[in-house]
Amino acid sequence: MISTLLISFVSLLQITFGHNFFLASALDRYFINTTMASMEHLVQDQLAVLRSGALDPNSALPIPHKGPWKVAASAVAGEKISSEPELVIEATSAILIDTQTGARLFEQNADYQHAIASISKLMAALVFVDNNPGWETVYTVRATDARPGATPNIKAGERITARDLFYDALVASDNAAIIALVNLTGLSEEQFVDRMNQRAVSMGLVETVFTDPTGLSSGNVSTAAEVSVFARQAFLHSDIRAAVLTKGYDLTLLPDTKRRIYSTDDLLGGDLGTIEILGGKTGYVDKAGYCFVGNFSNHEQEVISVVLGAGTIKARFSETAKLLHWYFKDTN
Repeated sequence: MISTLLISFVSLLQITFGHNFFLASALDRYFINTTMASMEHLVQDQLAVLRSGALDPNSALPIPHKGPWKVAASAVAGEKISSEPELVIEATSAILIDTQTGARLFEQNADYQHAIASISKLMAALVFVDNNPGWETVYTVRATDARPGATPNIKAGERITARDLFYDALVASDNAAIIALVNLTGLSEEQFVDRMNQRAVSMGLVETVFTDPTGLSSGNVSTAAEVSVFARQAFLHSDIRAAVLTKGYDLTLLPDTKRRIYSTDDLLGGDLGTIEILGGKTGYVDKAGYCFVGNFSNHEQEVISVVLGAGTIKARFSETAKLLHWYFKDTN
């Protein structure tokens, strides 16, 4: 199965770049080999999750390739549709996809490349779990871990486990925690970002680029359609899903100091009626605006929603809720 997927990926590249396959000379044999290795690892992860029985095997997002990629996201997130004209999402771009079929249930500028801010942390989390030295590994926070943005929950000299850093990064979206996780892997920040980009390539994403692991850089860009793909991969991972579904968490600063952190996701515990949230991640930098990607179910159908470039903190959640209620009301 894995070899078949790899062969299909090579064939897709040939279709995209021409039968002479000049990509090899342009990107170098090393990059291609590394990308293939990354894809094989991704498939192994996906199979491991599905074999665990924890999730419905049919919930994996399919990637239907029906021909050359005129628009990359049309291949990786289903066929384009014409959304109902009366529904307008107050954001730069948005998409709603069915996680079983990959069909676009709604789209608004879904293939427009846009800064994605801390949604980048989902890809960073995938790379970290591939290089995790062990959840109980203890890390001493460095002064150089600090990054601009919200006040960090960890301070130089404090000792904390990898698991608590992981939760700090995904629950509270702490930028310092992401840098600490990068250091725990033994990779340099540049190497870690390279792995994030390799992972994106292995998923068939061509509009998604990372330049830093936190999302602070406006150079971290994607499209609503492509965000839906890598977010789905992240939410399939049990450790990532557990973290992003946590509304509040007590960090332990060793040996026994507790520090309470809270999720940036206002939809956790919110009133969505019969709609259940299965995962979510927020993002904000000036260039990105307010962003949110979420995984939801009405117990009959599972969807991924993406809202990029909303005008306020509340709008990224209210527009998500509006999109969900619009769709599930029409299908019930």
